[in-house]
Amino acid sequence: MRTVPLAFTDATDDEARAVSAITHAHPTSTEACVAMVHIARDLIAGASPADVAGDVAARPVDEIRSGSFVRHTFDAALWCLANTSSYAECALAAVNLEDDTDTTAAVAGALAGIVYGIEGIPAKWLDKLRGKDVIESCLF
Repeated sequence: MRTVPLAFTDATDDEARAVSAITHAHPTSTEACVAMVHIARDLIAGASPADVAGDVAARPVDEIRSGSFVRHTFDAALWCLANTSSYAECALAAVNLEDDTDTTAAVAGALAGIVYGIEGIPAKWLDKLRGKDVIESCLF
């Protein structure tokens, strides 16, 4: 989840692996982080959520797992993004999957932020952010 911001830089795949390895050095995790950066870059370039989600988008919700295994989180986040039509719907779909929903929601929310922009995040959610002034001073 921490590698999505690398999509806005010229970070290499090896740099994405290094960022992943801070806490998740298993090759499955590092490669998922590399893939997530590429997906985020595709979204930035205008790809649709359905395009980046691929076959995952067509799975029924009962086949989507949101456990602690990186592949489950990855697929669940992509499923939420592809099967909703707003930032709020995506985030709420992620937290309602059960199991390890905080991680899934963080990944899905990062990707949904690319698709819908800051204006797509409900104002009442933004108003509740701790440190909102600091965040805004960095962004605007």
